[in-house]
Amino acid sequence: MRSDVLDVPCAINSAIICASKFCVTEKLEGKLCTLLDMLKFNAHKFVMVIALLARIRSLLEDNGSVEWTAGSIEALSGMTQDLVGGLTDLGLPMSLKSAIRLMDSVNAGDIGRESDFANQIATVQQRIEDELEGKITFSLKPEAELFYAPVVALFGQAVDVAFPSAAFDIAEAGKCLALERYTACVSHLMRALESPLMALAQDQFGAKPLRDNWGDLLVRLELQIPKEPDKIKRAILSAAATQFRFFKDAWRNEVMHQRGKYTEEEARSIISSTKTLCNDLAKVVKE
Repeated sequence: MRSDVLDVPCAINSAIICASKFCVTEKLEGKLCTLLDMLKFNAHKFVMVIALLARIRSLLEDNGSVEWTAGSIEALSGMTQDLVGGLTDLGLPMSLKSAIRLMDSVNAGDIGRESDFANQIATVQQRIEDELEGKITFSLKPEAELFYAPVVALFGQAVDVAFPSAAFDIAEAGKCLALERYTACVSHLMRALESPLMALAQDQFGAKPLRDNWGDLLVRLELQIPKEPDKIKRAILSAAATQFRFFKDAWRNEVMHQRGKYTEEEARSIISSTKTLCNDLAKVVKE
């Protein structure tokens, strides 16, 4: 902004005063909050919009009692256009309508009385607040993003290729861990293990079992796996069968029958163990 049109230090100070009512007083990580709270915490566009409103107010104060110069009107027009662009990016339709009316008034030269124009600015700001408070969002801890939206498959590409039907529950387990729903995370992990277990059974028996009762199936597998001729594969399958039985007794039975509740530490440990088991099995069996 040109310093001959607007006192820049004054505008910055006004922006600070204007934005002070939006300051964050507590951490948002791991809490439900409104989009307004989220944008207060860290959003370039939101800060830009609030600063623009403050600069428009400052320009109004500087020119309200005197005739507007061509330079001042040009500056005001540019700021209202930027305001419209910022609100478009934020996806706030009602606030955007008010800002467009403000921009149209400036472009038409219909600035009118200082009090009327100030009311228009106040309306834009109030609508921004109202719209943002009506949108609920969730703030994640920085490290949780690795589980909520991993860049690569959470258990790795090999597991996705070997057991594609497990992909949904693996991804959901990661999201649940990120959102601190630890028991739900374990539940999805136990569901995800159905795919590699059925693939193991099909590999050893030549067909998927008609029933998926883990107890009966594991008994049969423990009798069948020692007959596997490939020594390396037999070792992997034997270790996997042992792990499946541990998973069944320690976690699957509990979570599937609404008995178990899990902490973050437990969920992280289980997701790590499940990942290891799936990757080991992916070396020798596939769906």
